[in-house]
Amino acid sequence: MLVFGNRFDTSDILKELESSIKSGWIGCGSKVKSFESLFSERYKKSFVMTNNGSNALFLAIELLDLPPGSKIALPSFTFEACLNAIASRYEPIFCDVELNGNVSIGTLEPILDKCDAVMVVHYGGRPVDIQPILATGKIVIEDVAHAVDSIIDSQRCGTFGHVSAFSFDPIKNIATPDSGGVLVSENQVIKSRALRNLGISSAGHESEKSNWWENDILNRYIAKYLPNDVSAIFALEQLKNLESNQRKRRELWDLYQNLLSELSFVIRESDIPADVQHSYFTYFLRVPQGRNDLAKYLRENNVYTTLRFNPLHFNANFTHSNLNNTVILGREGLNLPLHPSLTSLDVERVVDLIKKWGKR
Repeated sequence: MLVFGNRFDTSDILKELESSIKSGWIGCGSKVKSFESLFSERYKKSFVMTNNGSNALFLAIELLDLPPGSKIALPSFTFEACLNAIASRYEPIFCDVELNGNVSIGTLEPILDKCDAVMVVHYGGRPVDIQPILATGKIVIEDVAHAVDSIIDSQRCGTFGHVSAFSFDPIKNIATPDSGGVLVSENQVIKSRALRNLGISSAGHESEKSNWWENDILNRYIAKYLPNDVSAIFALEQLKNLESNQRKRRELWDLYQNLLSELSFVIRESDIPADVQHSYFTYFLRVPQGRNDLAKYLRENNVYTTLRFNPLHFNANFTHSNLNNTVILGREGLNLPLHPSLTSLDVERVVDLIKKWGKR
């Protein structure tokens, strides 16, 4: 079955895994530090790795030190982790998205006067037009889970917000068993590292105290978000091969775009502006009539599709404005398989099946 996935240099990963196992340490160690250093260099901003993208969102919001009762806007068309990270301490307010899945200053406008901060999600890897949102003066949290290689206004997504959260789960552009991380300002690094480790200021083996086992607790009642060297080994391999994997993603995305242009019964993605770099995390198709039937037909023919994401406001009763576009995407949207291990023939097969379904 064609599913969502990724591509790995197995020999490179196995070599590094064997090295770590023989060293006797596979926890948060030298591999994590290496990945943090390379990722920071890439983004020209400090990066702190976490054990997954969901906890990266929790950590990012914790770093803002928002007053109790603060209200944070977020799109309803996003993953549950975004809502959980906000609702655990603050009040979420749902906003609508454009039909490309992204928030905009227009979709935020009805609720801007009600919120203290805005969570921006770069859906599918397509960069949000973020400058008008920044111009409002609101605190901006960037969810860069889909946009690890996206650029707008000659600047990498993830470097605009006050804090930014990444996900490196098994199907992301940088794929690991599970990990994530946050981009932060230099003065937030020490606090970030403490917060990912139960609020402890430094691990015993890194402490300069004479009694290194004594802990300074910066914050209590914090969960543990520590990454490990196993995930970091995957992350390092994926970062090394990111450019080639991204070229393949773009090739497949463009093929979908071209082949689907022939079909009148689906709505394909809008083209990417020449001055924008897309991450091609997913290919998002709209099927105005019969989306569910198409999804079942594809699955019966060994092609797995899904909807990222079932709108949050369908199952969560929080304040929101008019969410017409979100409802349309929730009713019509379908994500097609797209990852570097697919071939052009795979994409052609998916589109051929969609054509056959349309003729039924």
